[in-house]
Amino acid sequence: MKIGFLEAKSDRFINDVIARIDGFETEFISLSACAVPIAGDYRVVVDRLSFRFPYLGEVVKSYAIGGAYVINNPFASALTNKLVDMKLAAGLGIPVPRTVALPRLDGFEETEGAVTAIDWEKALEGIGFPCILKPYDGYAWDDVYVVSSLEELRTKYESLTSRPVMLAQQLIRYRDYYRAFCINRKDVLFARWIPRPLGMGEFPGSDLKPIESLVEQLSSMTVRLNEALDLDVNAVEWCLDEDGRPWLIDAFNEVPDIRRENLPQNYYNWLVERFANCIREKAESGKRNRTVFGTSRVL
Repeated sequence: MKIGFLEAKSDRFINDVIARIDGFETEFISLSACAVPIAGDYRVVVDRLSFRFPYLGEVVKSYAIGGAYVINNPFASALTNKLVDMKLAAGLGIPVPRTVALPRLDGFEETEGAVTAIDWEKALEGIGFPCILKPYDGYAWDDVYVVSSLEELRTKYESLTSRPVMLAQQLIRYRDYYRAFCINRKDVLFARWIPRPLGMGEFPGSDLKPIESLVEQLSSMTVRLNEALDLDVNAVEWCLDEDGRPWLIDAFNEVPDIRRENLPQNYYNWLVERFANCIREKAESGKRNRTVFGTSRVL
């Protein structure tokens, strides 16, 4: 049985993971001359690139329909975004800041019967200022802003025309912030985190004292969320507000940036080992990804 990796061959984390997988043939997938639908003899495909390249999203869907188990499920990943995640988490009883999608009605004035005037105050009801403005499909805190007034929000929003959907989110003033890595929907690792845009976030240390009494509860909610999202690998972000109450800030990061130089060594080793175990377990299980289509024949 073969395990294929859709990732840059130079990625140190994936190479360290591969070094811990025994008994299986492993290789980096090359697609230079392939068109979808695509056949393959992979038992498991580890996908860490399709979030950047839509074509690769169709490739991994084809692999999944053909019988490979893809980490993460490409059908689940394609259906989620930061607004869906917040709504889903709230439905699971997980505390989340109020989040709304802002109207983007460019061109609607030409459509008979369409709403043409945005009631901004109504759209932002319950959000308050200052608040967070961010894309519904953002990554690495890119285009995330704190805005202090309706005028500032509208000005910034109107400048972001390349972003099809933007969210306004209630600002939670936090005293502690953590990234929780969840592997195989059962193993959770909390790491203190300083969020910054463009991949410049920092793990300042491994102090868990601020959430010591909450680890079991937060772990349970993290696992429950990932089961609902159908994700085998994810990193979610939790914060404690000034009163010590936990809030889920970001529920979806299916390709977390894992770099040895940025993490405490024992944390990095934990992630490598758990990731390798997850891949091995899927390879040995014979499981397939869930899809909305049911069981499909091999393409």
